[in-house]
Amino acid sequence: MPNIKREQRHLSVFRELIEFDNDIAIQKHEAPDFIFQINGQLIGVEHTEVYLDKDYPMQAEESVEDDIAQRAQAYADFKNYVPTRTKILFRNVRGIKQKQRKMIASDLADFVQFNMLKSSKKPFTQIRLEPDNPAVSAVHVTVMPKDFENHYFIPRAGWMKNDASEEIAKAVKAKSKKVTGYLKKCDEVWLLIVADGFNPSSFLGGDGDICPIESLAGFKKVYFMSYATKVLREVPTEEVKI
Repeated sequence: MPNIKREQRHLSVFRELIEFDNDIAIQKHEAPDFIFQINGQLIGVEHTEVYLDKDYPMQAEESVEDDIAQRAQAYADFKNYVPTRTKILFRNVRGIKQKQRKMIASDLADFVQFNMLKSSKKPFTQIRLEPDNPAVSAVHVTVMPKDFENHYFIPRAGWMKNDASEEIAKAVKAKSKKVTGYLKKCDEVWLLIVADGFNPSSFLGGDGDICPIESLAGFKKVYFMSYATKVLREVPTEEVKI
């Protein structure tokens, strides 16, 4: 299922970087994802994301970690716990089911609150805790002032693959199957390929060059955007040799 909020974030930055006139209204659509009109032409924009091929399974792990952190944060807010900024260091969480995630999240929030209250409630006190939990190796807790909200998060950093040419070419090929159908609704179709860049599996693209691809496969234009670094480039095609 598409992540609508992430799509909208990407579209907002795309619009800014391509410097569209504010009078141009881009509407959410289905197949393709967005449509707008310019110079009397109806343009469809298909959105897709790319990830590091060799680390593709990492997405599943990131998703589980994010889900547990969000559940812990929501639980702490629901229980009206003293707010903390809690950094979670996970063990291997791949394959943990929804019911287990809910239990891990609530146990973690309870554990943080109990130990934080035992030590100090003074704002900006920092505590390192090691819960007896097979999914979590440690948490680093910072006590926050009362007017703050709880924030549970996962520290992430990693190597960035600057050249996303291979992933771009594969994305164009995969999405090309839909172009014919889209052209029945639009005068032309563009493809927006995005590396989100906030999780390790999407650390690619940066500001590296893009190798020309053989064909745009029916798309009028193809753009690659590194969302985290706010860089947008139009994907070039190879020159036809005569």
